[in-house]
Amino acid sequence: MNRQALYFSALEGAAKVIGKARLKQRLGVSAATLSAWLNRERPIPEAAFLGAVDVLQERGLNREDR
Repeated sequence: MNRQALYFSALEGAAKVIGKARLKQRLGVSAATLSAWLNRERPIPEAAFLGAVDVLQERGLNREDR
């Protein structure tokens, strides 16, 4: 799997977990930028990938607490 495919997978997963509106706020980007990333129209920067991983990790930790 190439880097952008991995980044896209994480971003898509985070959007499913918390929704696009909350994800764009978490990442500090516009709706247009997030849409461009999710539509694979623009490369996803490493910082956005790491933010998405944080969302997924938080979700995983919350599930383990149950």
